[in-house]
This record gives sequence, C-alpha cells and structure tokens, in this order.
Amino acid sequence: MTRPDELITIGDCCRRAARLFPNNEALVCPRTGRRHTYLEHNRRVNSLSRGLSELGLKKGEVVSILCDNRIEDFEMLAALSKIGCVGMPLNARLLPEHVIHHMQFVDVSAVVFGPEAIPVADVLHKHPDRPRHFISIGADIPEYASSYDAMIDEGDDREPDTVSSPDDDFCFFFTSGTTGSPRGYVITHRQNQPYIRMAVDYRLTEDERILAVLPPYTRVSLFWYTAAVYTGGAQVLTALDPAEILSLLEEESITLVIFIPDLARHVMALPIFDSSDISSLRRIVLAGTRLAPSLRIEIERRLCPTLYEVYGQQECGLLTLMPPEDREKKPESIGYPYLGSEIRVVDKNGAPRPPGEMGEIVSRSPARTEVMYAEPKQPRRLKADDWYRSGDIGFFDEDGYLYYRGRLDDALDTGGKIVFASEIEAVLLSMDDVVDCAAVGLPEPGGAFIVGVFAVPPPDARITETELFDRCRSDRTLKDVVGKVFIVDRLPRNDTGKVMKHILVDDYSAAGR
Repeated sequence: MTRPDELITIGDCCRRAARLFPNNEALVCPRTGRRHTYLEHNRRVNSLSRGLSELGLKKGEVVSILCDNRIEDFEMLAALSKIGCVGMPLNARLLPEHVIHHMQFVDVSAVVFGPEAIPVADVLHKHPDRPRHFISIGADIPEYASSYDAMIDEGDDREPDTVSSPDDDFCFFFTSGTTGSPRGYVITHRQNQPYIRMAVDYRLTEDERILAVLPPYTRVSLFWYTAAVYTGGAQVLTALDPAEILSLLEEESITLVIFIPDLARHVMALPIFDSSDISSLRRIVLAGTRLAPSLRIEIERRLCPTLYEVYGQQECGLLTLMPPEDREKKPESIGYPYLGSEIRVVDKNGAPRPPGEMGEIVSRSPARTEVMYAEPKQPRRLKADDWYRSGDIGFFDEDGYLYYRGRLDDALDTGGKIVFASEIEAVLLSMDDVVDCAAVGLPEPGGAFIVGVFAVPPPDARITETELFDRCRSDRTLKDVVGKVFIVDRLPRNDTGKVMKHILVDDYSAAGR
C-alpha cells in the first residue's frame, strides 16, 4: 500500500483510490441525485485536468470556485492539483462586490461557478479586472462561459502528466473574519498531507460514510475529503440544514459526521429526531466553539457516545485532539497536540508559562500556512520555525493537555476589572437552562460599556430574562459583572461555528436598547 508521505497531491490520492477502491462510492450529492465511484471520480478529474490545460491554464495560475457544496467543488480541487494550478474556493452566496474583493488578493485566471452563482458571474464578467476564463456548471450556460459538463463529457480521461511538487501552492483560503476583515492564506500540497493521517487517528475504514456538513470554502472540508479519499470511504454532501442532515443520517447510513455544537443542538430539537434511525453513526467530531457540558452529555446520549473534539485555526490546521477515551479524566480539556503540532502557552513577552498558568496559545505546525495576506497583493511570509500567535488564552495541565479560556480581544472591562467573555460564558453554560450563550460589551450613552449576555435556553425551558439575570446576580463570579441579559432562540454564527459577536452588538445598538 502507498505510504502517506509518497502521496504528493490530492490528485495522487484520487489516482490511488481509483486503483484500490474502484467501485466504492466516493462522492454522493443527494440534492442533484448523483453518486460517483472512485473510478468515475478519478476519470472525471482527469478529463477536467486536461480540459483546463487545453484552455491555456498553466502551473501556478489561480482558479476561483463558486459552488454550494457540490461534487464539482472536490473535482476541481483534485483536477487543479494534478496540473499544478491553485484553487480558491469561495462562498457562492457572497455579494458580487465581496467576491470581487476576495479575487483581488491574487491574480485569478479563471472562475468556475454553479447555477446559484450565475448572478455573481454576470457582474464579474463586466468587471475591468475580470478573469480570462469563465466555466459554467449545468445546462444554463451564459454566452461568455465554457461548459464544465462538456469539458468532462468530451474530454480525455487518461491521467495527465504530473507537474506538482510538495511545496507548490495548492489552495488559497480566507479566514472567517469573526474578529475583523477576512485574511487570505495559501497552503501547499505538503501542508495538506498531514490530513491523510486523520484516517488512522479516527480509525476510518473503507466502508466509512462521512456526512460533509461544512462548506468547501472552509479548510475543514478539505481535511475530511483528503482522509476519505485515502481510505476509500464515501463523502455525502449536504447543506447547513438540520432537517436535511437528520434525513441523510438515516437514509445514507452515515457513520461519521462533523458538527458544530449549535447545529447538533438544532438537529436534536427536530420533532422527528427521536423516531429517526441513526444507529449507523459510529463517531461524531465537534469543532468551532466551546461546548456546554450539558450539551455534550445530550449529544453523547442522544446522537452518539463516541465523541471527538478538536481545536485549531484555519491558518494552522488542526492543533489538538480530544479523543473519547480521555474525556472522562479531562472533561474540560480541548486535547493534546496533534498531527505534529507544537504548542506553547506564553506570557506577553513570549516566555513559556508553567502548567496551570494562563497565557496566549502559540503554535507551530506542519499544516500551517507560510504565506498570509492582510490586504490584496501584499503577501507576508512566515518562517517555518516562527510561533504563530492565535490570540487565544489557555493553559496546559501537568499531563500536557490544553485548556481554552477565551480570546485576548474578548477581554471586557467591568468598571476597572478585566474579565474574559469566555469566563462569563463558562459559568452560564454550566447552568441547566442555558445551552448556548455569548457575552459582549454593549455601548451605553456617554461612551460607557456594560456586559450583555445573550443566552439560548433548551427547547423545553421556560426561563425568563429576569430569572436568568437574578441567577447571574446571585453567582459569585457574575454578580458584579453582568449588566443585561437577553434570551434568544439562537446566536448568529458563521459556517465554521464562530459566534459573530459584532452582529449582536450592532443589533443591540440599532434597537436603541
């Protein structure tokens, strides 16, 4: 069997999977009714690779991809990797001006778009800095575009000549932008290779059926595609829709799902959840945000008892893993360093902190980017041995397990006393009547700020804002901290599960509360 370190690109993994697992399902798209085996997948990827080359695309050129979690997202990334081009997956629901802004970070030579992104493509085509090539997926093809489907149906499906090397650029991604404007970053083929190892660490098997919930413009989606192709398992594509997810868990006999906690909560709240058969589910991976203890217990009891939690940043990849066998002895930890990552907790001068003492979490990782963009056309190179500052606060225990406590920029001034939002949230999440929450600084007349708490109760809870505020006032940690409490149905989150706290503040200000 081919060793992971011999596979340079995701295209290499596709070629290997077509040989070892030709009849296994590779990608399933229920919304379009398509099921492709690994043999079909690799042939389509080859045809696409050759078709893109015939258009004139050369090694190193960037191709933007605007799709809604479709088979074509993964075909494109694999095809581009075989001919040395660079993929830039983008959210197809972005406004045209935002897409244009993202595509100005580097020179984009082509854009591939699905039917849902035709209005965006129409605007892009009229832009003076438009890409050279437009490639349209589906039957409705604008006059300025080539046909994606014809490129595959009429193309040569033999393996193209391999031109990629491990340190060639592979993908251009953007951060979520929860703490500011999104930043661009580039990963190489080498920086994607560690995720082949996930197949071993998560005990993936050839009969695995992974529900791909997170969209392909997040790097997490690429992690799992890489691991699935290496093991010969299937990826079933879906949207961030609780009802569709629950239906597919049952109908597709899903064995593994990657959830953000808020999404898991909404799936379990569906009226038909308890009558659904999800007995095929063997493991759940949770990422994106801190998990309330009460919600963890409910997930283990009602969804699946085998629960993995991970911590990382998009730019660095996955940094820690908390496997289910360690959860009982370390219930509050986010795990131990993972996939070759090095992690330190340091003070403001960069000196390591001893176990038990809080500081900023910094890391080095073989999956970390070495090129970042804060502004278009302005790359900043990171040295491989540089420690990456996360902006997260935490500590190690004596056994080397990491604990997350919040973000540096989440520090709230409560009348001269600095409190981290995560400390407030941890107390609230320990209450039975709170399953999700966010603490933010809210502007008051005269330029002052108070701490506001937005709390989500369980579906059957009847707690009022006054009752929850009284609980906060009676808690030793919160009594002189929390100024206002709001009960909400859900918190605004991005597609990677991060709370968009600026929206809470903006809504509060707009309401004049």
